[in-house]
Amino acid sequence: DVASFEPRFEGGGSGFVFLGTLSKNKGVDIAVRTANALGKPLIIAGEIRESDKDFLNKEVFPLINGKSIRFVGEIGHQEKSILLREADALLFPSRWNEAFGLVVAEALACGTPVVALGNGSVPEIIRDEVTGFIASDEETFIKAALDVGKLSRKDARKDVEDRFDLLRMAKKYLEVYQL
Repeated sequence: DVASFEPRFEGGGSGFVFLGTLSKNKGVDIAVRTANALGKPLIIAGEIRESDKDFLNKEVFPLINGKSIRFVGEIGHQEKSILLREADALLFPSRWNEAFGLVVAEALACGTPVVALGNGSVPEIIRDEVTGFIASDEETFIKAALDVGKLSRKDARKDVEDRFDLLRMAKKYLEVYQL
């Protein structure tokens, strides 16, 4: 529901945000390394699964300092909307072929560009160099994150309204099923 996300179009943001399950598949470690490489703040929000604790204890938690890199746990819709709206960009370094990264569309609804690895549905959601950047590896991901300020937050919001709003998607589904 695009209307349930209030966009921000102007002004500087609060740094980067990572939203999702804290796992190697979701690339939370890449998000942390990106923020550290660029000297930008990062807020991490999401679920911790028992199966990911060893990875997190070795690769991620030692880098979370509570100041520039913060973990806030699981959050609700209102908190998610605020985090996404206030961020310079959503970091979406998912290593796996995710069918649809809902958080990507939610970020765009807030006018927030997305930096993502080009796996799964990412190339179908993000318009590269318009609503975000699609990277092929960690090195290009970090370089892309440096350039998010060049993207139009208004273009991000308009694109998600045009392609992923509830009414628009319902009409498109009807068209597909009527064929």
